Amino acid sequence: MSTHACASQCVGRGCGGPRVRAVCAVRCKYSGANIGAASLTQRAVLKGEGVSIKARGVTLPVASRCVAEARPDLAVPESKDWFAANQDMLRTVPLWVGGLGGTALLMNRALSGIAAVSDASSSQSRADVLCLAMAASLLLTGLSWLSLRSREPAFVTLSGEDVFYINPDLEEPAASELKWCWEAVKAASRCGSLVVLHDGKRLLQAGTAPTDIDLTSAPALGVICDSVMSSGKGNYLANMALFPGRVEFEPVLPYNTKAVLVQPIGSKGVLIAASGTVRGFSRLDQAWLAAMSDKLEVTLEDE
Repeated sequence: MSTHACASQCVGRGCGGPRVRAVCAVRCKYSGANIGAASLTQRAVLKGEGVSIKARGVTLPVASRCVAEARPDLAVPESKDWFAANQDMLRTVPLWVGGLGGTALLMNRALSGIAAVSDASSSQSRADVLCLAMAASLLLTGLSWLSLRSREPAFVTLSGEDVFYINPDLEEPAASELKWCWEAVKAASRCGSLVVLHDGKRLLQAGTAPTDIDLTSAPALGVICDSVMSSGKGNYLANMALFPGRVEFEPVLPYNTKAVLVQPIGSKGVLIAASGTVRGFSRLDQAWLAAMSDKLEVTLEDE
């Protein structure tokens, strides 16, 4: 089954707007659908269905992710900032310019036959002092640029036990949808734990969970989850150590979780994704999970 055919079935089932249909396209890829059409580009897997979409204000190139993973030969490489790609070399430029300038200044002073002592009445001496100050400034700038480097976020292995729980009361389509959600998020992001709570029930608990967790009972939602459901907007806790409200996630997530992303599933549930890396979810991940929560809302409404 091709991606176009799979997406057409999704549209036929009334899966919702373009955001939801795009998630269906990703699901096609993960469920083994063939992506063999030579016309597939980075811009669209579902070109006829308007996959140039936005999820809550963030561009969501789901098609690009899908094509790049399934058919690297068809994917258009992402444009890279030349300065970002060569920042290590550029940081040393002030050092080289300052060093060469200072060396040239001293050689000129030594070979020009001018006395080594500084003479304020000499225009050459005044120019040499100014040039030497500029060279020293460049050297100091280069040293500061080399010392100020962005540090990679620390990664920790989430502590707890590996679980995979799907509520047995769910029908097969919804259970398959939740299983795909976990497999897709685990494969395409830094997510180490995924929880889906809906209508007072725990529908999914996958990945690393607290030790001795009771999967049959649903935890009480805290202030953060309540505000997400009431506002309809996700909440990203990029560094859990900075948020006192992190205690409300202790019953469902490992104690050493570094980042949490909470997305609403309508007004009755939330999707909670956890990572062992500070700032572990990029803007693309946030938009992708937002679209995924929209798809889950449609699926769970049919239950």
